[in-house]
Amino acid sequence: ELWRGVYVNSLKVVLPEQFKIRNSEQRVSFQAADMLIDGMGVSGYFSVDNLLPLNEGEASGWQFSVDHIEADFVANQLTGAGFNGQLVLPVTKEVTTEELQKADTMAIRKKALAYGAIIDPVNEEYILSAGLQEHLSFDVFKAKANLEANSYVELKTREGRFRPKAILHGSLDIAASNSDDPDKKTADFKGIVFEHLQLQTESP
Repeated sequence: ELWRGVYVNSLKVVLPEQFKIRNSEQRVSFQAADMLIDGMGVSGYFSVDNLLPLNEGEASGWQFSVDHIEADFVANQLTGAGFNGQLVLPVTKEVTTEELQKADTMAIRKKALAYGAIIDPVNEEYILSAGLQEHLSFDVFKAKANLEANSYVELKTREGRFRPKAILHGSLDIAASNSDDPDKKTADFKGIVFEHLQLQTESP
């Protein structure tokens, strides 16, 4: 029996409403290619790079980027999907537009975690594994953090918005000084271990 359907050379894909440009209602979109539409639904695969810059992505106040996203559809069913990028925790200073324009890789790596995400379409959740790119500066504690590999970030959705929560394990190095000279420290604590440190900006 001959296959009957439509081959679509190019079409516009609009991501769910939680993928918005920061401080706007504009949803992220892109062009996809080579999709099939027949009586069973839509089938195809797409992959996009550099979709959402770090200074334009927002998850309940947390900066985040989408550096790569991919998805595979078979007969209207999502059979595989994921994305990755960078995420800035609320205890760290935000990455500035100037740092991004200058491509100041070291400054960005000291502020942002690198993450990889798996999409769970049934529960509308995104399970992220996040890791350090450099020693992370915790601005609220005037500290530098080392995170263990079992640290992770949840991205749940509610009312069309991302609701992030970070579960962190690792250690802190804290240096305090009453002087403007950073080499004159009044307190210096290294290797302060923490486990199950939860960070979220909104109540559960």
